[in-house]
Amino acid sequence: MENNLKDNKVKFISLNPSCKITIYDIIGNEIKILNENDFGNAGFIYWDVKDKNGNVVPRGVYMCVVEDDLGNRTRKKISIIK
Repeated sequence: MENNLKDNKVKFISLNPSCKITIYDIIGNEIKILNENDFGNAGFIYWDVKDKNGNVVPRGVYMCVVEDDLGNRTRKKISIIK
């Protein structure tokens, strides 16, 4: 995962094709779902640090669940600091 908040985006790298990332806030509310195939199956996903309504998320800790097409899940935490 690479952070580039200067451009207001986070890049998730080394992803399996057709995986998705669901981003949750710290209390478990779904913030956004990102699909790897929306980025051309190139093995990465950009998150523009916005929620599903297009609002920039506040600083804080977010949970990211990466799920591949076989149902395997990996959980990560990221901090957004502005």
